[in-house]
Amino acid sequence: MTLEEAKNSYIERSRTIFDATESLSSESYGIAEIFSKTKLKQGKARLKGYYAWLKEYDEAYTENLTLGGAIGDLNMKNAKLSVVERSRSVFLSSLNGYEKELSNIEASTNFKLSTGIAIVAIVISMFGVAIA
Repeated sequence: MTLEEAKNSYIERSRTIFDATESLSSESYGIAEIFSKTKLKQGKARLKGYYAWLKEYDEAYTENLTLGGAIGDLNMKNAKLSVVERSRSVFLSSLNGYEKELSNIEASTNFKLSTGIAIVAIVISMFGVAIA
């Protein structure tokens, strides 16, 4: 994979991750999701794929980090590496946003679950007091 292909892949995949993040944040997470956590599990499974992309593109990026040749060639390669580095940063930023969204969803569903359990416990204790 060339530097140009790596750059294009980083940018293209960062858009895919951004769209997936947007999709995660727009979905609702009701009672069924609190117990099953299927959307969360699917999101985490996609995250593994996103890291596989990162590994693949990083291999292409790092194999081009060796410098050699004339000054003009070095300047050209340095400029290309700089562009790829910036596109990699965009990819990592999108990946970080996706991970944060997954974390927010998990925290929210866990909070709803613990709150629901607490409410049930209060209702049961109030029922027990009323009976006694």
